[in-house]
Amino acid sequence: MARTPLFSLFSRALRSATLAKLYRMPIDELYELQKNQKKGRLGRRKFLKTAAAFGGGTMLATGSQGFRNVVLAQVVNPPKIVIVGAGLAGLNAAYQLKKAGHRATIYEASNRVGGRMYTVHDAIGENAWVNLGAEYINSDHEDMIALAEELNIPLIDRFTPDELALKNLYYFDGRTISEAELGEALIPIAERIAVDAKRLDEDWDTVSVELDALSVSDYCDRLGISGWVRELIETVMVAEMGLETDEITALNLVWLIPSVGEDGNVEPTGESDERYLVQNGTQAITDAIAQQVQGQIETGMTLTSIRSQGERFRLTFNYRDVDADIVILAIPFSVLRRIPLQLDLPRSLRQFIHQVGYANNVKVATGYRKSIWREQKLSGVGHTNLPYQTFFETTQLQETETGSLTFYLGGNVGFESKRYSVRENARIYTQMLNDLIPGLAAAWNGKATRLHWPTHSYALGSYACWQPGQYTGFMQDYVYIEGEEEQEFAVGNLIFAGEHTSDEYQGYMNGAAQSGRLAARAVLSRLFRLLS
Repeated sequence: MARTPLFSLFSRALRSATLAKLYRMPIDELYELQKNQKKGRLGRRKFLKTAAAFGGGTMLATGSQGFRNVVLAQVVNPPKIVIVGAGLAGLNAAYQLKKAGHRATIYEASNRVGGRMYTVHDAIGENAWVNLGAEYINSDHEDMIALAEELNIPLIDRFTPDELALKNLYYFDGRTISEAELGEALIPIAERIAVDAKRLDEDWDTVSVELDALSVSDYCDRLGISGWVRELIETVMVAEMGLETDEITALNLVWLIPSVGEDGNVEPTGESDERYLVQNGTQAITDAIAQQVQGQIETGMTLTSIRSQGERFRLTFNYRDVDADIVILAIPFSVLRRIPLQLDLPRSLRQFIHQVGYANNVKVATGYRKSIWREQKLSGVGHTNLPYQTFFETTQLQETETGSLTFYLGGNVGFESKRYSVRENARIYTQMLNDLIPGLAAAWNGKATRLHWPTHSYALGSYACWQPGQYTGFMQDYVYIEGEEEQEFAVGNLIFAGEHTSDEYQGYMNGAAQSGRLAARAVLSRLFRLLS
């Protein structure tokens, strides 16, 4: 579930500790092998060509061609499709439906589109952009890569030799710690977690409930983890998952461990590489999709209630009522739970809507006159036990003289950051980090920007975060699953979408994009039944 470079490094270190033990290889040799392997991965063009074959951008258009031509040509008043929310999920659902020959109207409460894909320009320096929301795309994020390719939006490959040569910072126990030392320290911990990962694989129904009942903090207690390693694990999990460790299910930690099959092959279940950035910021993708469905979006439309009317729905917005045959709800449950739902929904789904946790992540991006860390052979990526938790380079591979770091906060630190002005946040964190990156404070240009997602009225959190007992308690039955065990997320003609509805890519842009595509597919199946 890595959404930051540092969590990717941590999860890789945890997996590498497992593999080093499995292959009886010194951890530093394994790191070198992995680094060389990373350099030799598929080039972007070849990878995009492979992703295009997946068809994330074209599947619905080809799969529904016959239905569109034969049935809709005979329909005078086609069923009305309404989508609530113009974030990535809602936009992609409308886009996929349009390609299949169907029009859906999107109603968005705010005065902009894009949701948590939110990019600002020149806020921290000239010719620099900052993603205040979603940031990275993994190599296996097929929906996102397909959309970027289809919409002609360039992706920036972070895995260049020069970038990979830069060093990351781990600062715990009052000192900097190398990735190799971290890996060595994680070996005994990874061994213990691997035991539970194996049990989970062999008996999901029983062991998943057992582990899901534990928080990350409980689980660390059970494994006897202490010292700076525990401090690192807990601060990494807080920054990445967005809540405190006693509010995060232990499954999130167990899922980072690779599984080993009977044939000895390793399946890296926690793999996440954050390989790509979006040129000009992630909002470029949602802006491009919005252009494809222009004329179908109404902003400033706040949903105040939704109720069933026979086989149809009546949605009440701040300005008027709208009736619909099929509805896609593509807004966070943190927002949906505040809206009266006069609908016949399963009790467990109502639990999901009203109880699922939402992360308190906040980004504070600061501007510097130059990227002084690069002069010190540092990547600008680091994780510490200091209040700013995680930081990474905002302006990586951007064509600007400005340097920028994003301080990525989670848990109580993230929520409480609003007590201070964004400028005060930037000044304090820059001064603290100056001890690890000498000269940083002197290089600050006085500029900073922030978006406080926990109190943002159209999000009320950065992304969903599974809390203890929630995944097995009610959520696993209400997520999209692709593959051998297909599962959609709908109740009758009421369909759900958003990152929180994706089993495999929850918390990622790819989860939102995937859910929008699958929600559109669910609409098509219902249209066929309605019109046949």
